[in-house]
Amino acid sequence: MGLFGSSKADDTDSKKSEKKSGGIVLPLTVAGVAAMALEPLVLPIFVTLVIVGERRKIRLSRWWLATGVGTIIALAASGLNFSRLGSWFLSAPAALWGSRIPDSLDVPVLPTIAAMSSDTSTALLWLQHCLVAAPTALFGMSLWWWWRSYALQILGENEGAKYSNRRPVGWLDRRRIKRNEIAVRSGDWSQKNPGGIALGIGTYGDVASTVVDDVKKAVAVVGTSRSGKTRLANSIAAQQVHEMQGGHITICYKGADDVARAKAELAHEMGVPFLHFKLMPPTGGGYKAPHPYAPNRPAHYDPFQHGNGASKAAMLLNSVPRDGDAAVYERKASEAVKLAYDIAALTGFDKQKTETGAPVSGLAVLARLLDPDTLVKMGLSVTVEQVRGAHPYLSQAAAESKVGAIHSRIEAFKIELGRSSSTLSGALEDVRSTVASYVNDSAAGSFLSPGSIPSLRIDLVRAILRNEIIVFSLPAQEYPEMASMIGTMVLLDLQNAVATLRDKRNIIAERYDNEGEQRPGGPDGTPWNPLVVQLEEIGSVKSTAAAEAMLGLFNKSADVGIRPILSTQSLSDIEAVDGSGVWLRQLTAQLDHLITFQLSESHDSEKVAAFSGMVEKKLPTESNSVENNRTGLFRSATAVNDLRSQPQELNRIPVGEALGLDRSLGQLLWVSKVPKLSAVHTTGKEGPNNWFEALQIAPVYEKPQDWNPFDDADMVAQYREDRDDSFKALLKDLEEDAVLHQVLDDDEESVDIEQGVITPKPSSLTPIPAPQEPSTPHDPMPVDSAAEFHPTDEDIPAHLDSHDDPYSDPYGGSTIETFDDGKDNDLW
Repeated sequence: MGLFGSSKADDTDSKKSEKKSGGIVLPLTVAGVAAMALEPLVLPIFVTLVIVGERRKIRLSRWWLATGVGTIIALAASGLNFSRLGSWFLSAPAALWGSRIPDSLDVPVLPTIAAMSSDTSTALLWLQHCLVAAPTALFGMSLWWWWRSYALQILGENEGAKYSNRRPVGWLDRRRIKRNEIAVRSGDWSQKNPGGIALGIGTYGDVASTVVDDVKKAVAVVGTSRSGKTRLANSIAAQQVHEMQGGHITICYKGADDVARAKAELAHEMGVPFLHFKLMPPTGGGYKAPHPYAPNRPAHYDPFQHGNGASKAAMLLNSVPRDGDAAVYERKASEAVKLAYDIAALTGFDKQKTETGAPVSGLAVLARLLDPDTLVKMGLSVTVEQVRGAHPYLSQAAAESKVGAIHSRIEAFKIELGRSSSTLSGALEDVRSTVASYVNDSAAGSFLSPGSIPSLRIDLVRAILRNEIIVFSLPAQEYPEMASMIGTMVLLDLQNAVATLRDKRNIIAERYDNEGEQRPGGPDGTPWNPLVVQLEEIGSVKSTAAAEAMLGLFNKSADVGIRPILSTQSLSDIEAVDGSGVWLRQLTAQLDHLITFQLSESHDSEKVAAFSGMVEKKLPTESNSVENNRTGLFRSATAVNDLRSQPQELNRIPVGEALGLDRSLGQLLWVSKVPKLSAVHTTGKEGPNNWFEALQIAPVYEKPQDWNPFDDADMVAQYREDRDDSFKALLKDLEEDAVLHQVLDDDEESVDIEQGVITPKPSSLTPIPAPQEPSTPHDPMPVDSAAEFHPTDEDIPAHLDSHDDPYSDPYGGSTIETFDDGKDNDLW
């Protein structure tokens, strides 16, 4: 009964609508005939504009604006004479048939039309007609859309393109899109909008943006291959660097040179050093700089430059995933590594040099000390004088107590190591295997060391304080385990850097520049500028260790200005890290912004839709009505009676929306939690039928796709000159900046031993020679095995003078390049 009742109601509504529509057709027809007689062109123009307006090419506000402009022009042409302007309504009849009116015909208005035809030229009559007809038609169109807006608004409250009142893109919109796209890409928009971060262009050409203060927390960019996610991540990072003048570290698991090239160009724009750590290519060959501003050789990186024994042990052991039985050894391994580093710091064992005078890497020091005989020998050699020299305020009794604690632990180690198959022996072997995987690796081992050139030595604390730009190129597809381990170690080293900055915050806050003015800090309230950390293709690294290191950094760095940006092709890859999706949920909890390009997997699209949140939408139900009026010209707000809708809680962004994005246009969806959860859009306030918008990418400071920085010889020379100047400034700071020395000096770092903290001083340390190689089956590698490659005489090109410092090929290739012309060899 209810079903039949509904049908009857529908029929009644349809009859009422048709009756009302039919009642206004006759008067409108009569009015149209009269208008055709007296004003022939007003009605055709009006009908034409109705057709255009029905496609929603022009906004209602612009109809009113056009009406006002047309009226002002007509008034100005009439000399502000309203009676003259009114008489021009007869210009069209006068031009068409005024000469045919007989003089004897005594009908009102007709003699006036005939007089106008005889006194005024036809061209002037048509001009007068256009001046009055155009604003009249525009006014009629404005009234029409004002009348229709109410119906469209009600229809637009329901989901579905059929009921949307959003207009299609017009030619003016396309011009605005092109204009704003050029302005954003060139950086003009950024200059005119200080503090703004642009991400894309909206449907009608408006710039979709946020402010720099709203990207403090993590930003994630997802999308299938070649969709534009790396370009957008680079753009977000570059805008923050330009805006806040801070440093930038990129861990690129793609290992592609295009990322390094973009970062080198950014470093040149900022006038800061660019350092590039890169794994050796599997095919061999030499290192080729990705950009003329980059040094002609890769940088060295020793992750064990800062921190105490405990932090170094955690960094080493947490860089490797430990599952199953391997976890049994972790506690013993951590204790042994911590003790080894502490003993090395107290005895000066970690201050040894290679044959060329370069510092020995922390990995090489640990490799020697993890030999059981060496560890016992060095541990028992710690003296009270060394402890008191390291920390002079300790009393004799306290120093003796600490030495006793060290000796006691070493004796316990010695006893345990004497037992066959002890847990400690297994733990040491496990750690030695981990160290060997770093040091002896042909792709990276020679560069996991301080190296002999200070300016090409990566120091993350220094990078933050001096706003340096660093890229770690770690191709995970070619070296999955090594890329994961080194990337994890960088993230853990960043956590150590954060701890160092916190500990020495007051010292850094007192830094002064050469003019004696206090250096400005970052907008996050830190005495240093914020650091942007970009992680490219994190889905390529399926490692729980990397995941935990990343989350640990995000959790611990919000107050020190670390701003993460991460990209991946698939959220499913991140979800697969732990197999349960827990880590993905922890990551999304850290995100303030999730940006997605076209996705290729429905599961990922569901995750994006879920992240966008739930809203109440009105879903239309089918309701058919038949109208005699095919064009719908006189369809009014009564048509709303034909609509049925049902409210329902749904995702703000529909589940399949990310799958349907156009990759060729660089379309993206942007979900933001700042200041509240919303899908960013530019077409009006959030509400019915306007919950999200597909934006178009517009990267800022991006070079053309075919751009090659090596094409222009003069520009290459300028790049290299600017590069040398940036490294000269770096060396000058390393020599003269007392506060930088105080923060970076390894000798000032704490050494945690038992209950106390001992701080060794350089004056009290006397480096001792390395112990003799023990005759054990597990003979450790030499202490200088992680040193850099040294060229032989035949490696040096003949055209170089003897005083030149050549760029050796660290990969064993035949390409040997020099960094400069020999004038400033102290840089390298």
